[in-house]
Amino acid sequence: MSKITYVDKDIDDWNVNDFLAYMSDEHKQRFNCDYQPFGSWAQERGLLANLIGTKNKQGKYAKELLKGFIDYCFKTYVPTSEYKGISFGFMWTYKKSLFQTIEVRYNRRKQDKTISNVKPTNSELNEIADWFGS
Repeated sequence: MSKITYVDKDIDDWNVNDFLAYMSDEHKQRFNCDYQPFGSWAQERGLLANLIGTKNKQGKYAKELLKGFIDYCFKTYVPTSEYKGISFGFMWTYKKSLFQTIEVRYNRRKQDKTISNVKPTNSELNEIADWFGS
């Protein structure tokens, strides 16, 4: 029996372990090193749990938004001789202004999707047709 991983799940079904596995895989692929937490594993897990939620507690942010932030940080990070990789705790502590920028874009995109899913009523369509016909 194969184990279900984050690769097999929709982002909305990810949990803290999935985010950590994702960041670990990204580290190996991008930086050729193991992922290391910012501080301790407990701190890293606690920070993620506070942001995305747990089975018993609502998260503060959408998982898709947080993954977008992580992806952007990975994409823009330039390793140094001292810091080969980047941890989530580091991202959250020192890259919050990037998070805010991504959050604004995410919220705008989400709002645009909501607006585009609104179907006009027949009376609104008739009103528009009448306006064009006048």
